[in-house]
Amino acid sequence: MKALIYVNREKDPENIYLEKIKTILNNAKMDSQVINDNNFEDTISADVLFVLGGDGTILCVTEFATRNNIPIIGFNVGKLGFLTEFELCEMQTAIDMFKNGELVVDTRLTMRAEYNGNTYFALNDVVVQRVYIEQPNNRIISVGVAIDDNKVDEYVGEGVLVTSPTGSTAFSFAAGGSILAPGTKAFSVTPIASHSFNNRTVVFSSSCNCSLTLLNSGTAGLFIDGRFVGLLDKNSPVKVTESSISAIFLRRPNYDFYKILFNKLKDSRPKI
Repeated sequence: MKALIYVNREKDPENIYLEKIKTILNNAKMDSQVINDNNFEDTISADVLFVLGGDGTILCVTEFATRNNIPIIGFNVGKLGFLTEFELCEMQTAIDMFKNGELVVDTRLTMRAEYNGNTYFALNDVVVQRVYIEQPNNRIISVGVAIDDNKVDEYVGEGVLVTSPTGSTAFSFAAGGSILAPGTKAFSVTPIASHSFNNRTVVFSSSCNCSLTLLNSGTAGLFIDGRFVGLLDKNSPVKVTESSISAIFLRRPNYDFYKILFNKLKDSRPKI
């Protein structure tokens, strides 16, 4: 068996977690290879990818893992950790369960975004958002949304995001969007700080095509899973569809999304 390891260096500057998991894998007679951002364009064959970090760290490696058909096991070194399955103290448990075939597959929908001839992969969300830069047209933006070429609305405000079920507990949730269970074959559209009372989330089938179009001369950027990829041109649509490849995570057999959701949100509430 071969395992890949990706570590968020900011959360493990002394390589303490990295050395620990390498030792456990070596004792388990598993080959291991540490990857970094320079490997993401490579084609690599492996049985599993262990990710040490938070949800943002997992987002960094998901496209690489999905393209190479490698399942992900995440260790939480972040805060909420919706995507991570194990805590750092459970490294031995996770590796034993993987080697013994005791983990179950959790397949997640992903999205494909197309803009100006470029194609992007997203696990969480595709966002058109106002960008604050010193320009004469630095104003609130107007974004037109259409599903299967049918007009949904024109949202005036800070922007609009399209999210997958996985991303529904991230930016979309913070913007007031609906939470979608992981197995739901749907995406959702949520306006960001809409300047109207019409600010409700629209949920639609993942088999539909969605487009986001900047309608005014405001300055807006395209963000894929939180990563800025470029400024948008007026009347040039961003097209969002379901990707043909799915992200694969490995979970405990008793994985319970609703229990995790309740516990994570309860823990994040302010203490009174």
